[in-house]
Amino acid sequence: MFMDATDNSAKKKSSEPGKRGPAQAEERDRLRRYYRENGISEIDAAFRTFMAREFHQRPALRKAKIAPLLEEIVGEPVSLARLDSFTATTKSSSKFPAYLLPGLCEVLGSDAILLFLATPRIRKLVEFAEREIAASHEERERQRLRDELSKLGDHDA
Repeated sequence: MFMDATDNSAKKKSSEPGKRGPAQAEERDRLRRYYRENGISEIDAAFRTFMAREFHQRPALRKAKIAPLLEEIVGEPVSLARLDSFTATTKSSSKFPAYLLPGLCEVLGSDAILLFLATPRIRKLVEFAEREIAASHEERERQRLRDELSKLGDHDA
């Protein structure tokens, strides 16, 4: 499912995995009421929060640097103010155009935003493919070591 818009790593987590304490539930309900009253869907708010995190996780690529790079890729003006409005939970009328997402992922060097929007099936397929690739690399490395051991065994005889 989509990330909870109220997820905040600075908050204390409940002692039981997968369960939230009363404070987290109360905060989530408060935010949901705010979103409803202001016409912001939970998915929209979660997406804005996720995008803001993606921007902040790349200190070398602040929004001021992302905007011109994205503009160059998509061939249309993308201002810092436009990026800010896409991530602001207070600007629910400003939506991030889907056609900018591939360019943004390229600029950020990450497909995390597209995976966030993907269906659970697509996310599982990507996870499976990544694990298969990792297993293939490990198998090749084991084979390389077997070959080296075989050559060493031949020289010792």
